[in-house]
Amino acid sequence: MKKLSLILTQYKETEAECFMCLNSLNSQMNCEFDNFEIIIINDCSDNILSEHFLKQFPNLDIQYVSMTKNIGKGSCLQFGIDHACGEYIMIVDIDDHLYSNYVFSYFESCIHPSKANLYITSFLESYKPIFSDEIHYMYHYSGASSYTHGKFYNRQFLIDNNIRFLSGIKWHDDVYINLIIHLILGETHESIVHSKEFVSYVWAYNDKSVTRFDDSFYHLYSSATFIYVVDQALSFSNDFLFDKLQFDAIKILSFYYYSVNTDVWHEERAIPWKEQTENMVSYFINKWTHLFEDMTMNKGFIEGHVDGISQIMIIPEESFPHWFNRIKALNITELPEFKQTPD
Repeated sequence: MKKLSLILTQYKETEAECFMCLNSLNSQMNCEFDNFEIIIINDCSDNILSEHFLKQFPNLDIQYVSMTKNIGKGSCLQFGIDHACGEYIMIVDIDDHLYSNYVFSYFESCIHPSKANLYITSFLESYKPIFSDEIHYMYHYSGASSYTHGKFYNRQFLIDNNIRFLSGIKWHDDVYINLIIHLILGETHESIVHSKEFVSYVWAYNDKSVTRFDDSFYHLYSSATFIYVVDQALSFSNDFLFDKLQFDAIKILSFYYYSVNTDVWHEERAIPWKEQTENMVSYFINKWTHLFEDMTMNKGFIEGHVDGISQIMIIPEESFPHWFNRIKALNITELPEFKQTPD
């Protein structure tokens, strides 16, 4: 049995775009490479990584699998996990890379011996601000819970709790799996280890990525999917404590209260996406109405559940209680159809 399985998915990325990621894995130091396996799933892309290319990384035990039809990132990740033999799982986007040459060594000396169900390290995000063409870096400490970046998942814990990636979604697969773990264990459970000091991962800037090419438009058409993913996570089990469900449900609503009142949502191209998002939010509110019945609808309460969102977004003119009741009054009680991508 391996100690760590690294699951990578590939779609449109070329060999040149995959090189930095694989090289960062191949260049690890002070580790036993026999403890690690790399599983790459090509999601029915024409950009096949050649045998000649993969041989440039001789330290790595690489399994390269090409799917016969496009099944989406979440399903590819689950395929990789189902075929993994590592005690832990690390998910790596193939256009990202590890932060240093000592991540495998840290895993062997600290993460694997911990026997944690989830070990969370910190990561860096590289980005280009609107005022500059230069790459900047943002530090995400180990509490950034919605990402898979820098996380090491105990594979047996995932199996025992039947935690699997959702199929049929194009976005926010990471939100689903991490929210379920949060609901099962909470943020401070003894089997979750946070290592703020250790940085393991770099979320690299890629101007071809849909989230980078037009971040505001991506937010428009992925929002209904996001609400759907949260709904599915809350529906995962009836055993979760009420306060956990309530906290996360209110947190999501608070975020959308601020975000759907920003300027981009008032652009003409946003009209159909805003409509489908509000329909999905109405469905969410009406389905989980028992979580909101005793909620104090005042600005102070909301600000306490948005992790500082109100500090970086303009407070909308429409009050939260008015917005909440208007959306609820749409009375969507059946899961609405929704598009995930533009035509």
